[in-house]
Amino acid sequence: MKTTRVLILISSDPRNSPRPAEALRVAAGLAAGGRVRVVVFLGAAAAVLSEPLAFDLPGGEAMTAHLASLRASGGVLEPAPDRLAERVAQNETLLRF
Repeated sequence: MKTTRVLILISSDPRNSPRPAEALRVAAGLAAGGRVRVVVFLGAAAAVLSEPLAFDLPGGEAMTAHLASLRASGGVLEPAPDRLAERVAQNETLLRF
């Protein structure tokens, strides 16, 4: 069976919006089933999520728990590439938050 691949692009600033936390919750949930390969790309404003201080952000406790779950399920968190369109062409679904 073909593995579904999903890209999730987080461009919202987690200091000002609840959307990044929701995006991580969705990513962790998709990855937990094991049938979806999830890659989370962080835009410039969301790059703070990859830092140890993410716990101190609003909703940081939940976000760090979702990050741990995502990674434990094989999900990937990385900076958004300059050539995002090429990565999207290789995947079936792109979700933007």
